[in-house]
Amino acid sequence: MGYTSTRVLGKAYAGLNTILLRRISPHTIAHELMHLAQYNKRNRIPIGERSCDVYTCALGEDVCDTVTYLRVRGVAPSIIHEVCKEAIAKRNQGLRNYISWAENQFEIRMKSKN
Repeated sequence: MGYTSTRVLGKAYAGLNTILLRRISPHTIAHELMHLAQYNKRNRIPIGERSCDVYTCALGEDVCDTVTYLRVRGVAPSIIHEVCKEAIAKRNQGLRNYISWAENQFEIRMKSKN
């Protein structure tokens, strides 16, 4: 189940292949669809909310609008997208703490922009 910052509901049920969406952000829609992709073992997307956010934000800047589970307060969508793509590449190369790495990068890159 996903909520936007305005507490609007979005749900995805992998077992039932059902999605309920009501007046929600692009991020929440993509995030809930990513949950369905997580349960397909061929996709090799790790299970969990934070990893779901990383993989969702790697899709594009337009789905980095209401990120919920990652520490991205004040981070530009372009940076979120860029870092999440890099984090997935690092995970594929064996980095296990790719989510922590990404959150550190958000902070570093925002400081260097200011």
